Amino acid sequence: MNDQPPLKNIIEGALLAAGGPLTLDSLLGLFGTDEATPTREALQLALATLEEDYRNRVDRQVRLAKALNRISPAAGFVYTATEMAGTGIGEDSRLKREVVRYRDQVLQTGTLENNMAPAFSYKYRPLGEVMAEGGLFDIAWLLVFNVFFFAAGFVRFLRYDAR
Repeated sequence: MNDQPPLKNIIEGALLAAGGPLTLDSLLGLFGTDEATPTREALQLALATLEEDYRNRVDRQVRLAKALNRISPAAGFVYTATEMAGTGIGEDSRLKREVVRYRDQVLQTGTLENNMAPAFSYKYRPLGEVMAEGGLFDIAWLLVFNVFFFAAGFVRFLRYDAR
């Protein structure tokens, strides 16, 4: 039975303890020269898994924070306006996914013409897609708040005695 922690956990601990970036060779040097030393491919796979886990955790935290912030009408307005402008959290995470996809595609093909990678192209989401992914909810939430506060102010105005 092997009591050694998974390679991903060892690498994560080494990166956190180092306090800065480590090269692949320095990570391999942590294991010494015995037969339990992982291969470069295993190390790269563990790093890719670690990066994917990190991205998933960050995305989950961002979604939770966004859901909690939506209680505020100001946050709903900010999320809607930034998403419509293409500068919001959703566009940022989409861009990061596209960059990772591009990197993986370039690394998998392994063919660079004249040491040049193919050009990266990115297109912003169309407005309809932004609205379908939460923009309509935010706008409806803002309308509900507006109607509620207008009605509350109007009722208060009607009950005001000017004498």
